[in-house]
Amino acid sequence: MELFTNLYFWGESYENVINMFDLDEHDLKKSILDCMGPPSSFTPLARKAGQKVVSCSDVYGSNKEALEEKVPDILRQTLSIIGDNPGRFVGSAIGTPKEYSEKLKANLDLFFKTYDDDFKQDLYSPEALPVLNDFNVHEFGLAICRHFLFKENANFTVDFHVRCIKEMCRVAKECRIFPLVGANSEPAKILPEVIKALQDEGFDVEVRKVSYELRRNANAMLRVWKS
Repeated sequence: MELFTNLYFWGESYENVINMFDLDEHDLKKSILDCMGPPSSFTPLARKAGQKVVSCSDVYGSNKEALEEKVPDILRQTLSIIGDNPGRFVGSAIGTPKEYSEKLKANLDLFFKTYDDDFKQDLYSPEALPVLNDFNVHEFGLAICRHFLFKENANFTVDFHVRCIKEMCRVAKECRIFPLVGANSEPAKILPEVIKALQDEGFDVEVRKVSYELRRNANAMLRVWKS
């Protein structure tokens, strides 16, 4: 099953991911699972920097050619969404539509340039939440999850969120989730219930402001771990 739930976030940069999860030098020394992360320059540039990053998503069950075919439509959809909803985005993070499209395309070019080799080296996996069977307990130091949880989706209940977060905390010592708003840029209504459910099961939880903001009000992440 291919969810492709985060199509208009394809093409994010390595720096975008660093900023949205507030990753510092200590974090980047850990093995990182980019969970449900859409195609970006994060994994190839992390590998180039000697960092250990594995990206998993149902997207990576497709071959390179099938993914490349989607890019023109994805870029058109992305610019259409931004153009139709200017109040939901931070203009300084986008620039002109042409500039933004060129940035996305450049990051996707980096992704596709090494995709086949990186896939052969198990840097991409088709595993998808809420079950990550291919990964062992605390195989990673950190799991990050972007543009998947806390969206307005009737199937994404409190229980579903907790299952996903617990699974990430099974395979990593800590997980971080971004953003914490729905498609309308309003705070996710389900967030307080998810936090309480996690705390009731003994997890430590922190909401932390970050320096990245593309969608208006989408400038915080959730950290979850067990002491």
